[in-house]
Amino acid sequence: MPTRTFPSTSSPTTSTSPTSRRLASLRSRLRLYLDDSDIRKRSGGAARKAEALALIGKKVGADHVKRGHFSRFSHGKILIQKRKGVAVKVLAGSANFSVRGLYVQSNNVFVFDDADVAAIYEEAFEQAWNDARGFKKSPIAGGWFPPKPLADAKLPSFQVSFAPHVDSDLSLRPVAEAIAAAKSSVLFAIMDVDGSGPVLEAVRGLPARKNLYAFGTTQSVDGDLEVTSPGSTEPVFVPFGYLHAKVPKPFREEVQGGSGIVIHHKFVVVDFNGDDPAVFAGSSNLAGGGEEENGDNLLAFHDAAIASTYAVEAIRLIDHYRFRAAMKEATKAEPLRLKTRGEKWAAPYFKPGTPKFRERVLFAQG
Repeated sequence: MPTRTFPSTSSPTTSTSPTSRRLASLRSRLRLYLDDSDIRKRSGGAARKAEALALIGKKVGADHVKRGHFSRFSHGKILIQKRKGVAVKVLAGSANFSVRGLYVQSNNVFVFDDADVAAIYEEAFEQAWNDARGFKKSPIAGGWFPPKPLADAKLPSFQVSFAPHVDSDLSLRPVAEAIAAAKSSVLFAIMDVDGSGPVLEAVRGLPARKNLYAFGTTQSVDGDLEVTSPGSTEPVFVPFGYLHAKVPKPFREEVQGGSGIVIHHKFVVVDFNGDDPAVFAGSSNLAGGGEEENGDNLLAFHDAAIASTYAVEAIRLIDHYRFRAAMKEATKAEPLRLKTRGEKWAAPYFKPGTPKFRERVLFAQG
């Protein structure tokens, strides 16, 4: 079954890696577009990656492998499957196709088993393959697709946009507007919130919106994980490897996974249990610069089941790193423990205007 990869940062890591061998086994059925930006050339293992690429090129033919980076990065993470020349299935999301991307980082991946959706992605691939420099002025970069959200019972209501765009507002403005219009909650997991553009500005402004349950995780500039709490303007920073030597028996010692990004997600969930839930996710870092310079894709889902799924992932990450933060502050004199009934631990959940009150009300909704 012929498979194509859309622009991706996921270069094969070594000539003996499963990814390299699997891609090479497709031979002439493969067309592969990989990132060749300067940062990729400077990254560790560049020689091994070149060796892997040479192996693939030798097996499938050099004319079946291209490298490019648009203005900055070829940042999509997409696989398109074809049968008899027709695109039938597409896989996309935030995960690089690497060991770290799949086994260390927090990521999300989705699959559309639908020929119409696969055809939209194939158009983006063909534009990148044939004319990456002209991508941002091409029709596929000029809107959201399908032009109207699908009303297909087999698929969730969604649209997708492909970057780079001439103006990042095309893709980012709808996300920022949804955050601004949120009535009850905004949950997120975003690799970096320090960039430019209306979405990250809106996310940075969430702590000031006292009427919302706004909660999320992000990677800080110094490598720690940042947990943003509702109603708090001071995020908590948590070293990812803090539990490495502190995991109690019978659990195994944690694998740190080396240095680098851990929160690699790029998603925002708005009003997951409200009347108009929305999820924005994909390979896009949700920053203005990236949407005008990188090869990316960003999806908007308007579907209650998908919104609930992403909300669960957001809360999972939040609770996990809140636990790490609590463990970091615990001492032998004051260890981490459960409060007793006599300490009236539930009282803050019934005090109007507090984050815990909003949390109780939010999750009590149907």
